[in-house]
Amino acid sequence: MTHPTRVIRIDYETDRMVGVVARLLRRTKKDLVDAAVSAYVAAHRERIEVALAHASERIDEVRDPDIRDPRTGLTRAEAADLFPWNRD
Repeated sequence: MTHPTRVIRIDYETDRMVGVVARLLRRTKKDLVDAAVSAYVAAHRERIEVALAHASERIDEVRDPDIRDPRTGLTRAEAADLFPWNRD
């Protein structure tokens, strides 16, 4: 079963290099890009995991009803009570 594909945008010079290397290795451009992305993710896995954890913490903070907005000093519930027309 084949997986659906998507078009990605890369500059002309990068596309040319991918094409040349793919021909030299007798691989498709898709195979080469798949391998390159897999290698990049493996090489940067720790940084990616830290970034994901940080993003998850930020999302949790936004959902926490007791967090105060530094601009107003109000919690989400207090802001909703004062400004009922301004729902996020």
